[in-house]
Amino acid sequence: MTSNELLTREQAAASLQVHPVTISRMVRDGRLRAVHLGRSLRIPRAALDALVAGVDQPVLAADHWPSSTPLW
Repeated sequence: MTSNELLTREQAAASLQVHPVTISRMVRDGRLRAVHLGRSLRIPRAALDALVAGVDQPVLAADHWPSSTPLW
C-alpha cells in the first residue's frame, strides 16, 4: 500500500480494527483527516499512519464544515 492511497471508511476501520462509526467520529472530532469526493468520504493512508504513529495532523474541525456535508 502506498501512502497516497485513499481508503473507504470501512477499509480504514478494518485497518485499525475498529467499527466504521468510530472512523466517522474520529473524522468529525478532527482526530483523523479525511477527504470528501462528492458524497463519499475517503481517508488517506498517510492520515491513518500518522494517527497510529501519534503525529498531530492539521485537520479542519467538524464545526467548520458546512452542515450539509455528510460524513458517510
